[in-house]
Amino acid sequence: MSLTRVTITGADDATDPDDLQKLSEEFPFVEWAILVGSSTGPRFPTAEWINRLVDVRTETGNIMYLSLHVCGKFLREIANGHSSLRNYLEWRLFAFERVQLNWHGEKQSSSVSQNVLNAFCSLDVGGWDPQLIFQLDGVNDQLYLEASRRFACTGLFDRSHGAGLLPGEWPQAHKEIGCGWAGGLGPENLGEEIPKISTKACKVMDFWIDMETRVRSDDDMTLDLSRVKRCLEIAKPFIGV
Repeated sequence: MSLTRVTITGADDATDPDDLQKLSEEFPFVEWAILVGSSTGPRFPTAEWINRLVDVRTETGNIMYLSLHVCGKFLREIANGHSSLRNYLEWRLFAFERVQLNWHGEKQSSSVSQNVLNAFCSLDVGGWDPQLIFQLDGVNDQLYLEASRRFACTGLFDRSHGAGLLPGEWPQAHKEIGCGWAGGLGPENLGEEIPKISTKACKVMDFWIDMETRVRSDDDMTLDLSRVKRCLEIAKPFIGV
């Protein structure tokens, strides 16, 4: 149907949460995807920074869309059927409406599909019912099936497996699951690529896009908010169309 959300991935301790809040006020369709994994650093903020981000969101009326993109040790836990995310983020989990599982093209065993369901059920966070995002990477496309028995599930196409490479052609949407697209999108090509993605989207489902690599500084050390803002300006006319 229409583009409804633009996800920007990779804010970290070098990013001021107040700046993210201001951009959310100007562009209500933006979603900030926060990476959590085995370590912290560029793209992977500390728990203290995440706490501050959620506090800013709460203090300003919860208008920021947030998603949690899970990697490293937290992802391995989920693959084994349990999760310590509740211990790590406590009540702040409630701020994240969506959770993405970043397998990045690494083939998972057939048991992982059930284990994902078990892991999120085991979190036992009353009232938290996130949408789960599974990567439709041509390797693990069916992992969402078991989780979809209990949770709302959707899929992200990124055939570059997180490398930030533009595909020769965008994949066609799956008719049975909502979809998003990522891979090589940035301010230099977004205006041309959104219409191409739109032609691949299912006619009865809204879709989103995700950007990370091409909205970073030239040295790849920080999220470049000037590039982010330019992307949001480019995307704005396509929202809801």
